[in-house]
Amino acid sequence: MAKANPAGESKAPIVVALVFFVLTTLGLAVMVYMNQEQIAAARDLSKADTVKATEAGKLRRADQERVLLYREMLGVNSQEESSQLKGMTNKKEVQDEHKKVMQELRDRIAGAPNTPSIVADAAREIPGTKFDVKQEDVFTWDWPDGAELKDGPKKGLFAVVVTAYAKQLLASQKQSTAEKNAAAAADSYQKLNAEYTAAVQNLRDVAKAFPAEVAKEKQIEKTRIDAEVVKFDAATIKFQTDLKDKEGAFNNLTVLTEQQAEAIKSAKNRLLRMEETAESRVDPFAFEKSHGSITKKSDRTVYINLGSADKVRPGLTFTVQPSDTPQRGIDTRKYERATGTNTKEIAVRTKGSIEVTEVLGPNLSQARITSEPDAIREAILVGDTLYNAAWRRGAADRVALFGVFDVDADGTDDLKTVVKDLTKMGIVVDAYYDIEQKKWVGTISNLTTYVVEGYYPSSGPADALAGAKSAVGKQLDDAKRLAQEKGVKVVKAREFFPRIGYKLRLDITPDIVNRSYNRYLQVTPAGDAPAAPAEAPKN
Repeated sequence: MAKANPAGESKAPIVVALVFFVLTTLGLAVMVYMNQEQIAAARDLSKADTVKATEAGKLRRADQERVLLYREMLGVNSQEESSQLKGMTNKKEVQDEHKKVMQELRDRIAGAPNTPSIVADAAREIPGTKFDVKQEDVFTWDWPDGAELKDGPKKGLFAVVVTAYAKQLLASQKQSTAEKNAAAAADSYQKLNAEYTAAVQNLRDVAKAFPAEVAKEKQIEKTRIDAEVVKFDAATIKFQTDLKDKEGAFNNLTVLTEQQAEAIKSAKNRLLRMEETAESRVDPFAFEKSHGSITKKSDRTVYINLGSADKVRPGLTFTVQPSDTPQRGIDTRKYERATGTNTKEIAVRTKGSIEVTEVLGPNLSQARITSEPDAIREAILVGDTLYNAAWRRGAADRVALFGVFDVDADGTDDLKTVVKDLTKMGIVVDAYYDIEQKKWVGTISNLTTYVVEGYYPSSGPADALAGAKSAVGKQLDDAKRLAQEKGVKVVKAREFFPRIGYKLRLDITPDIVNRSYNRYLQVTPAGDAPAAPAEAPKN
């Protein structure tokens, strides 16, 4: 059983509070639901705006890249804009735009339906001119489908337009100049035509009077010629008479001249033989002095008191004389020897020769004995003196060579070897005569001490090469004469080389010498002119 309500309290406030709470709760729930719907709708609207903004950005980017395409085409773009174009994001849209522009350019040049040709319109302004212009001739910018855009056009449209306009102005100026020149030429032609007409008339007048003038001059000339013929006939008769009188005197003079020429030739030959005999008996090294001496000897090795201070070098050779030669004089060692041509020459007897093998100090060198003819009676000893006709302490003499030099008697010219060996010794070869080229190689100067004469060719009575040998002999005589004109002393190889210690075969025969000349001989037919004179060495 229910409790009774105490003191008569009422339940209305509680019910009211409960109803208010329920209503408030429902209202809040409705409001929350409606706010969520609005939020969802706002979110959907925001997504749509974002999509539109993205699409708008793409369109803007495509338009910007089209603008870059146009600037590249016009040739007004910067390097940065060119790089941006190559990195485009809307390649298809930009390439499509490129195709449209290029097609439009082709249509405007060549003409297309509903599109007049710009070139055709321009052609109407220049009548008689044929225009066959292609788009490639005006503007080229290739971009194959699907390919990447690499380089822009070589010349932009602005440059094309400016160039075309400049050419048009230049052509207009040339045309104006040509028209002026044509007008001047027309004036000149009129003047020349008038002068030509006057000249033609003058020529006709002269031609009309010409026959009478010719006849007059012809008669005058005939009279003069007849008079000259009479004089010539008289002179011819006198000349024939004088010629007959003088033929006898001329024959007598010819015989006398031939006799005198033969006498002169004979005298020259006698003089040449006398000079050769005198030269063979005169020692060209009369003032030769000793350069040093042997300080030590060991078997075939010797040591000398000459070294680097004296400009000694390996390969330098010396002849060896007894130790008392400087006091007694080199003349005490001279003797006469036969040359093999029924003549004699002055020679110097030596104890032998040495060749420097090593320079050991300022005043010391080592050498080897290269020859010792009499090692018993005249052996090379310590104290013996050294001689070299073409060497001086501190500096070698300078020489020149001409003729054949067969130093080993093997029938071969050793000229180049001799030059090499002398150079090795330190002796300067200023020049040598090249028989094959018929000229001096090098220069004979006032510093040249000796000109060394090699062997000459010789021939007998029935020698088929006598003419060729005579021609070569004349070359060598001319070479010798030119050397003498320079004031240089000429010495024979047989005298020179033994005096410097150079090994030379002295028993060479004329046959061996002739074999050495074989390479230089060219047969000269009888009656031919002799060889050209030797070319003078240059100063």
